[in-house]
Amino acid sequence: MANALGQRTRVPAEPPAMFRNEKHQDIRMWLMTCTDYFGRNSWQWEDEAQRIRYALSRMDGKEVAPFALTYRRQMTGEICYTRPEGYEFWHVLAEQVRRRFGPTHEAEKSL
Repeated sequence: MANALGQRTRVPAEPPAMFRNEKHQDIRMWLMTCTDYFGRNSWQWEDEAQRIRYALSRMDGKEVAPFALTYRRQMTGEICYTRPEGYEFWHVLAEQVRRRFGPTHEAEKSL
C-alpha cells in the first residue's frame, strides 16, 4: 500500500500572481488562479475568510491596495468599520473585485 501511495505525485500549485490592475492583467483570470490554488491546497485553508485574507494579500498597487485594505477591515469589522453581511464569503469578494477591476462592456467589445 505504501508503494501505491508513494507513486501518486502531486503537482505543486503555484500561488496566484500579485494583482496590480495593470493593463495586461485580467481580474477574472486572477480570480480563477486563486480558486485553483485554494482547491489544490485545500488542506491549508480552514474557512473562506482565510482564503479571502490570503487573496487580499496578493493585491498590490496604488489602485488595488486601498480596496484590499478597506475590504479586509469591513470583513473583520476592525477600526470602527461596519461589517457588511457576507463579506466573509469568497463569492462576495469575487463579485466585488469583478465590479471594481473587471473589464467594462466597451472593453469586452473591443477584445
